Amino acid sequence: RAQLLVDTLVKSPPEFWKVWCTFFPALTDFSESSPIFESAVFLFKRLGELMRDADAQLTQQLIMEVGMPPLARELSRSPEKREALCEIIYSYTQEDTLNHLLVLRALKDKVGDNL
Repeated sequence: RAQLLVDTLVKSPPEFWKVWCTFFPALTDFSESSPIFESAVFLFKRLGELMRDADAQLTQQLIMEVGMPPLARELSRSPEKREALCEIIYSYTQEDTLNHLLVLRALKDKVGDNL
């Protein structure tokens, strides 16, 4: 079943946006020790891994355009969630050094001096 969702998200970026906006509040509204937060992290990481397997370039583009702005805000607001949120970002990032550096630079630009 997860693969059906992933196929839809890769084929239709607006659907990715809808799913992101639907489940992202679970990352902001609950503490890092909450089972709901942990489940949301697991969901986003799993989606990222499966989407990256299907289309790594598109998946990274989606996290940069859709996910990065709200994730950067939450990273600034909630230091205790940083590790989990960074794991989400990396699950959508192509698995090579250059792309990891590109994502880190983009994250630094979004967060600025707020960390």
